[in-house]
Amino acid sequence: MDFLIYLVIIILLRYLVEKFIIKTNNTHTLFRSFFCFFISTLSLYFSIFNWSNLMTKPLEPTYLSTIINKLMLSYMLIDTTYLINKYLTTIDMKEIRIELILHHIICIGLYGLFYNKSIMAFCALGEILSAFNWIGIIYPQHEWSIKLFRLYSILFIRFFVWIFTLVFLHKYFLLFWFGVFGVMIFMAFDCYWIWVILSNYFKYKSYIKRKIVSKSKLIKKKIS
Repeated sequence: MDFLIYLVIIILLRYLVEKFIIKTNNTHTLFRSFFCFFISTLSLYFSIFNWSNLMTKPLEPTYLSTIINKLMLSYMLIDTTYLINKYLTTIDMKEIRIELILHHIICIGLYGLFYNKSIMAFCALGEILSAFNWIGIIYPQHEWSIKLFRLYSILFIRFFVWIFTLVFLHKYFLLFWFGVFGVMIFMAFDCYWIWVILSNYFKYKSYIKRKIVSKSKLIKKKIS
């Protein structure tokens, strides 16, 4: 029953973002970013103050870890519903993110099975990937700075999360190998997102270079 309360909280948060924060075509993306900022901050706080327990008793539930995990499960359900609905109704297939739908379905399974495990609250730190996307939406001039932050957060935070997830599970044979399999899947998603960021970055640089060359040619033409 309490899970429904968390679900209502997430729905209410999305409604507040849509109605009162800012009018934009990317309302849901904005909501996603605000939630990721909130949950990754909460996870960071939890991880710092429970680090020794995570090292010795990663499967032991706490009050805060249960809250984090239930919020994550509620968010993943709502975000997946939105993504699937978009997949079924949109005309422009370029907007569809199949990899994100698959990522969320796996997360729903994990948080559904292990919602009372402290280690899952630590894994929520990986949501920092999207924590600052709201800056790029509200201030488009900073969009590429945020994309580069996404790149750095994958390399220096998410990979750290996946490695320490295995460190925490090293005492549990079956869970450790289950974790290895899961980490490989999530690192595959991360590598795909790294490729997307870098390929778009070089396209962006090429575009800027063409614009500069074009303008310089125009200036030379006017001078001559």
